[in-house]
Amino acid sequence: MGLFTAPGYNVFTCTWLPINSILFQLANFWLFVLYVGDFIAFPSLLYQFVFLRIVLALAALFFTVWAVWILCSPDTALWNFIFLIYNAIRLVILIYDGWIKKPAKPSFEKLYSLVYNPISFPIPIYNKLVRSGEVWVLKDSQVVPEAVYSDGKIAQVISGRIAGTLRNGSCFSFKEGDFLNHQSWNFSSYRPVKEPIVSEYSVESESVVISWPHSTLVSTLDKPERRLFSHLLTTQLNHLLLHLTSLLDPSLVVLRSPSSLAPSSSDCSGDLKLKHNGEIVLGNGVAKQQLSVDDTSEWTGLIEAESNV
Repeated sequence: MGLFTAPGYNVFTCTWLPINSILFQLANFWLFVLYVGDFIAFPSLLYQFVFLRIVLALAALFFTVWAVWILCSPDTALWNFIFLIYNAIRLVILIYDGWIKKPAKPSFEKLYSLVYNPISFPIPIYNKLVRSGEVWVLKDSQVVPEAVYSDGKIAQVISGRIAGTLRNGSCFSFKEGDFLNHQSWNFSSYRPVKEPIVSEYSVESESVVISWPHSTLVSTLDKPERRLFSHLLTTQLNHLLLHLTSLLDPSLVVLRSPSSLAPSSSDCSGDLKLKHNGEIVLGNGVAKQQLSVDDTSEWTGLIEAESNV
């Protein structure tokens, strides 16, 4: 029979061969296990890949032994032996990387666990990002130098709190993990805005900040990591814009009883304060708008945005 020729009979006239050996049955059994593996709940993707490689290696092993011992077919034996070796190598690599090799320890672990770990940012890329940045230690009540965030730089608070003076005169606190100068930044280009949302930054409590020039981030992060980093910037910018919206639209704020509120120790916490005459004032004492409040009410607490920025 030639390589591309078919036998001269069909399934109704052919002579059926006897059932194959147990080796052939075992090889196909492991393939069957692979197919039904979709119904197995694995604790992580690593376990799923290990299961895949083990089952494929066992199937290739039994097919190889069957081809050598029963079929006596060198090409069938060779192909299945190649599959066996490949899956065995991949299995060893998976086990070594997943369980034996000690995972890299992130620099500034609290920052990583707070901001980067929830979006599965790779630890090696994160460590490379930290090494490429410039770390600043800022003292209490100090005005943040423009060198930290100007000229296309973007900065991130590692610890402490930074108070940002917004364009409308109110304040917004940037805490651990928050970015400075993020509203005018993207990976394609840096275009400084004439009137940024935050006009000045000052230190509320001793802080550690890391900053990166635009060119450094572009050269350090590949496309997948750029997408994750941009997601962080966009999320915080949305929070800041929601905060500004809550200052301008009274429908976005709600009153709470003074007994249910804890006093705020910061004058720049982003909260609004209400006087008896219904005048909304900010921490700096600048009136922003009026509310009609019953004079007999006991509302003297904070007005908090529903967005909980």
